[in-house]
Amino acid sequence: FLTNEEESAILEYFRKNNSDIYDFTVVALDTGFRKSELLNLENRDIAEGMLIIWTSKGDVSRSMKMTPRVREIVKRRPKGEAAFNYKLLSFSKYVVRTAFENMAKDLNLPDVTPHVLRHTFGTRLAKLRVPLKNIKTLMGHRCSSTTERYMHLGEDDLTLDMNLLAKEYGSCVQNVTKMA
Repeated sequence: FLTNEEESAILEYFRKNNSDIYDFTVVALDTGFRKSELLNLENRDIAEGMLIIWTSKGDVSRSMKMTPRVREIVKRRPKGEAAFNYKLLSFSKYVVRTAFENMAKDLNLPDVTPHVLRHTFGTRLAKLRVPLKNIKTLMGHRCSSTTERYMHLGEDDLTLDMNLLAKEYGSCVQNVTKMA
């Protein structure tokens, strides 16, 4: 998954070098959509501030509210056959892969691929304490075990969990201790 600093560097790189890949990257980060889902997104899949995936790898359809940055991208993109005109631009998974390979080389981020954006989405939701069931639904997974592979939590997250527990219920624990 990406750190905030890596995301900033990658977005700045694509902002300067390829605005289509910049848009692709932002939408992928903010939705967790698979590369194929995003490349096949059409205008009919955008309605009332929502993005809709009708068919996916796991045969799980889902809709997702657009973040402000996704809404801005959708607003300014030219309208055409596809929401992001990827089909009209002969924009394929190979174009995305090549752009990411070049970026990874130029920024010395050898492990960053488009799929890392999906891991970033899942990890960020987990760090925000979004329930696993909700993350699973947003990512279009059938099984929670699959979703768990996208949630990269570390020691700092466990410490935060304990600090949240202590903050919320600390006085209850102190009162029980005094009673004993």
